[in-house]
Amino acid sequence: MSMGALVNVASVLSSIAVLVSVVYLALQIRQSARNQRSLIDRGRSEQVSQWLQFIASPDIAPLVLRGHKGEALTPDEHQRYVWCLYPLLLHYEDSFHQYREKMLSRAQYDSICSQMKDSARAPGLRAVWAEVRERFPDPFRAFADRMFAEPKP
Repeated sequence: MSMGALVNVASVLSSIAVLVSVVYLALQIRQSARNQRSLIDRGRSEQVSQWLQFIASPDIAPLVLRGHKGEALTPDEHQRYVWCLYPLLLHYEDSFHQYREKMLSRAQYDSICSQMKDSARAPGLRAVWAEVRERFPDPFRAFADRMFAEPKP
């Protein structure tokens, strides 16, 4: 075998090795993205679970129920109600941004939208949103304004 033929064989082998490396790298990146999405999903689930356990506690649940109905609250109760709902609003905002960054699937996003529309049935939540909406960035604020609009009967 001549030196030229040996160089050609080495070049072909080198090209195959590069191709195999690129395919392997693509598979690793894909798996890493799946793992990242899985961690995000788990984190979202844990956040919501903790929040639900918090608002279901005997000390908090009556306040949240009264607040959701739009009943009159003392200034202290009102502030506590706002603090109870703020984590939920942050969760919605986080999910909105994660979807825009393609870190949430369409099904997950649709689920969040459904939850937001369901939440909008509570007059107290709509009132809290009107109170705190300026604290959120414009894209999410516009999105949430549509979700929290007065629901149709």
